[in-house]
Amino acid sequence: MYNEQTDDQLLYSVASIIRRDIDKVRFFKEHYPTSTEVSFENSLQSMPDSLVKLLSWITDEKAFSTCTVPSNVKTERVRKSLALTECIVATSRSILTPFHLGLAIQVYHEFGSKRLIEILNAHGFCVTYTEFRRYLTSVANHEISRISGDRYIAGGIRPISEGGRLIQEGSDNIDINAETIDGKNTFHSLARAVFQTKSAGVYDYGSERIKELRDPWL
Repeated sequence: MYNEQTDDQLLYSVASIIRRDIDKVRFFKEHYPTSTEVSFENSLQSMPDSLVKLLSWITDEKAFSTCTVPSNVKTERVRKSLALTECIVATSRSILTPFHLGLAIQVYHEFGSKRLIEILNAHGFCVTYTEFRRYLTSVANHEISRISGDRYIAGGIRPISEGGRLIQEGSDNIDINAETIDGKNTFHSLARAVFQTKSAGVYDYGSERIKELRDPWL
């Protein structure tokens, strides 16, 4: 027989267990999550197991009927459960999760829209646009720190002596408004790309930690 008071007590007990586990989640204090940490596998390992199970049982009828959690992290339902898990953890702890930063980066790369990021953030699905811009500034500052005198080696480029492959370079000129009536407001520039095919077992740039900038002007 349905008993509202008993159900509320059970729900409160479940919430207590989940909140306890959420409080144990490790979060990033001075550095942003790396690209290797923005993955479903890492999310499954770092997020509270109790919350992942609960959401899986709520959203997946088969998982609920068998009292199990799908082992294949690549399945659509598991991905959605993990995304919801990170949203709940981020809201509960007011912290930045790999999912929230990663989604903002992906959205900006694909659409370049500040407004879209703001809308997603308003619904709890990604970081604020200000935080996203702070991340970009932090990445730029991280690359600037690589400059030594007049020498700069981009992140991810490894010398052959350290196991890296041949470093290749491509350059092309950019001409916008090459000719105007008065000869002014023309634009000429040169774009250069340096790249290297990744070798097996070679250091992964995606594992480098980007220090989070907290300057007042950001």
